[in-house]
Amino acid sequence: MYPLIRSALTPASRSLRGIHNPPIPSSPVLTSRCFTTPTRNESKTLVGVQAALRARSDPAFTPRPTLLQKEFDLTGRVAVISGGNRGLGLEIAEALCEAGAIVHCLDLPEAPGDTWHATQEYVMRLNLPSARLEYKKVDVTNQRLVWDIVEKIA
Repeated sequence: MYPLIRSALTPASRSLRGIHNPPIPSSPVLTSRCFTTPTRNESKTLVGVQAALRARSDPAFTPRPTLLQKEFDLTGRVAVISGGNRGLGLEIAEALCEAGAIVHCLDLPEAPGDTWHATQEYVMRLNLPSARLEYKKVDVTNQRLVWDIVEKIA
């Protein structure tokens, strides 16, 4: 372990104080198959939004739930995700849909982006009776507005 003070010291100050300067290990690199460009045979390994984008471009791709089907059943439950138009928010929304939830994505853009639409199409193709992905424009810094929208959703 490196001491916390190490990050605050410059290389020059480390040498002046006689602190050993071992090389910092490189950060881990994501090597999961879902972050690479898969071949047709590897398409089974794709999950989340990457699977949704693949399903949009490849009609032969069969959507299927991949995450905790029995352990994390949210059939009939409702979820609200802020920042659900893209990125981590959209990944979480898609995973909750795979578990059977109705997910409302709240975000700033007037309309969701192309990746969000691909994910919504993918969720519909999963053929899970209660899973659904919805979008609502909202500025989450406006607390009163968020409360009103969540009340309407509930």
